[in-house]
Amino acid sequence: MKFAPGVLLALTLLYVLVGCSGEDSPGQKEPGRDVAELIEAADQAAILAREEAADVVLRQLDVGRDPLRWIIRFTDAAATQEITVMVPVEDVPSGEWEVSTGISPLIGHKSSGLFLDALRVGPDAVVEAATGHWNGCPVRGLGLTGEEDLLVWHIFCALPEGVVSGTMDGATGEFIPSLAPPAIVPPTATPG
Repeated sequence: MKFAPGVLLALTLLYVLVGCSGEDSPGQKEPGRDVAELIEAADQAAILAREEAADVVLRQLDVGRDPLRWIIRFTDAAATQEITVMVPVEDVPSGEWEVSTGISPLIGHKSSGLFLDALRVGPDAVVEAATGHWNGCPVRGLGLTGEEDLLVWHIFCALPEGVVSGTMDGATGEFIPSLAPPAIVPPTATPG
């Protein structure tokens, strides 16, 4: 994905201007602290992904829980290969981030990709909303999908009755729990 020059600077300036005015603009939410870090990581990951394909498009961001990391997924523009960059959340230089290529469900589905300049809600706010709604449930998965500036966080939490899910608008912060009943995850075989 090609990030416009100065996206991080523009986001920071917007944050300062909105914060100084004392009120949010209609339809605008003040970006979370983790949003700027996530955008910066995605920008650095795009540089690494371009070593695999010159014309990368950002497709998806996942938050890995064990170990805690951001998983930033790109494809080439023709959507013929996925390039994944694993970003440790702790302070690790980008030269040490793991980059891999492979096949995934993202292959074969060309789109314009994610434009993170509309992102105002980071993973911390999504986890806070879900664990507040489901009384401290353990988070099983968290990811950002969408196209252009339509950004949607998806979260999955484990309850004793099964896994529940919800979405949060990445721009407005509106949290919507799924109306589906908890899903029982089938057991998986483990080598003995």
